[in-house]
Amino acid sequence: MSHFDNLAAVINQGVRPDVHPPGYQIIMYYVERYIGDSETALRFPSAVAGILAIAVIYRLGKRLYSHWEGLIAAGLLAVLWASLYYSQEARAYSFLLLFALLTAYFWIALLQAVRTGLRPAFSSAAGYIISAGICSYLHYFGLYLVALQGLALVLIAIRQPRRILTVALVYLPIVLLYLPWTPIMWEQVRFGPRHIAPPETGPLTTSFYFLQFMFNWSTKLTLLVLAFYAVLAGRSLFGWLRYGEGGSNVGLAPGLWLTLWLVIPFIGAYLITVLFTPVLLFRNLIISLPAAYLLLSRAVVQLPAPPWGRILVAGGIILLFLYQLLFSMQYYTRPVKEQSREAVAYVAAREMAYPNALIISYPDRESFDYYLKKQGASARVAAVGGQPMDIPAVAQLLETEKPRYVWYIRAYESPDNKFVDYLFQNLELLEHQEFILSDVWLFKTRFEDTGLSGVNH
Repeated sequence: MSHFDNLAAVINQGVRPDVHPPGYQIIMYYVERYIGDSETALRFPSAVAGILAIAVIYRLGKRLYSHWEGLIAAGLLAVLWASLYYSQEARAYSFLLLFALLTAYFWIALLQAVRTGLRPAFSSAAGYIISAGICSYLHYFGLYLVALQGLALVLIAIRQPRRILTVALVYLPIVLLYLPWTPIMWEQVRFGPRHIAPPETGPLTTSFYFLQFMFNWSTKLTLLVLAFYAVLAGRSLFGWLRYGEGGSNVGLAPGLWLTLWLVIPFIGAYLITVLFTPVLLFRNLIISLPAAYLLLSRAVVQLPAPPWGRILVAGGIILLFLYQLLFSMQYYTRPVKEQSREAVAYVAAREMAYPNALIISYPDRESFDYYLKKQGASARVAAVGGQPMDIPAVAQLLETEKPRYVWYIRAYESPDNKFVDYLFQNLELLEHQEFILSDVWLFKTRFEDTGLSGVNH
């Protein structure tokens, strides 16, 4: 979506028909323009964002509690699956994680100012406005997080008009920054995401799966994390009942708002999915990832053990997650990502054997065209198809172009059975090659090869 001649085309032709704001594609437009469009060049920014996130979560943990919580959280972020996976993709999620952390870091200073009635430092206010603005433009769940942070500040300041004014002065520039994109956002919201399925399980089961997503997809390790959370909740409740609210670097029990940061975005996304339109994808909720790791870090530091014992427990947990990543998940020794590149290479290698072939892909065309170009193929994707609503357009294309062969490539998502049935009922299957979360089918049509059409699609 960023591979266009100018920035206006990136927004109008690349991003506008999609369901995301343009922040990441703007970044990638300049990466392609000045660094290159190799896989290394396109994925490197995500890796940098993932590395920076480790430093920021350390600073956040230190600001909330102490350097110990920051160090443990940084160790978790460095070895757990979710942050690693999205730091290796040319997608927005690693940046979204980084700027969710940055907004939280500056938001704490605003929270402190609102609660005490003091004017926030210019550096904190400016840092929040910039990071929140970027976070909102990276992903709509980034906007969602910023809105929740603003709502929290309003609820805290509601009884003091001067404090409400402080919140308004911080959020007014963010609103003004986002206004130019608002009309296109409503366009995208009206059509909604077509690639997200509603959850097949209830809220409790789905929330447990979300925790598994954050902790290496391991049931046992997730249960261990829940046990630490339970110990932390018990100690926090006891401390609150006995001593009240005190003992915090930010003037408000950090464990409370970390819990809200972890829980509220999930609840909201689940309710929107059930009541209105599906938006619940765990990767979208990467905005809550830091809260889960910081709560676990705090739970370790709060263990009734001497300092050296807590260090051993923290190191043991990090090593346990690393062991599980390396040996149980085999993350670095077997392919784990969708093999769209390999699927396209299969088609490109057979381009001369099947002339007058038309290519249909699902769920998009951009990544497939990228690899077709990199593989030196002259063909490009002619149509995107995978849903019943796509059948009339594909049928019309076949009738117009009259290709002798049709390649159908899918990756990332599975096409609807009705669309697949249409292909099998109207075309003759010649080949089927399976890859990891990807497939290639070659069909023969009823049209004779004229040598005049279909070759350069």
